[in-house]
Amino acid sequence: MTEPTKPSVPDVVKRTVVAWGENAHTDLSDARILLGSGSCRNVAFLAQQCAEKSLKGVLILHQREYPYTHNIAEILTHIVEIDHSLADTCSTASKLIAYAVRTRYARVQTVTFENAKEALSIAGDVYARAKAYVAAFGVIWP
Repeated sequence: MTEPTKPSVPDVVKRTVVAWGENAHTDLSDARILLGSGSCRNVAFLAQQCAEKSLKGVLILHQREYPYTHNIAEILTHIVEIDHSLADTCSTASKLIAYAVRTRYARVQTVTFENAKEALSIAGDVYARAKAYVAAFGVIWP
């Protein structure tokens, strides 16, 4: 049995999805660099941003509106409508919600080195999964 072909994605949509993937990749790369500097709050924030942008890129691929939120759990509710297995794979990304805003605007949120490493690992997994997902539609991320 052959695998069904993926629907064609318009070029303008592909370009937009590529831009989101490039932004997610930059956030991930910057977080990896910062991990060695001890800037754990910034690492966690960038990890959250990477995961958020990766997931929103998947929604855009399917020409779906994405919610204007940093709440990854809410974004995942929209992903479930597209592909439940993708949502299952990325469900750990919900751990990153705490780093979306509180780390940016208040010193209340303490982020340890271990927290930052975990956030970076989760973001890397989400990015890799989303990258593989969009590649099946002919969209290539860095």
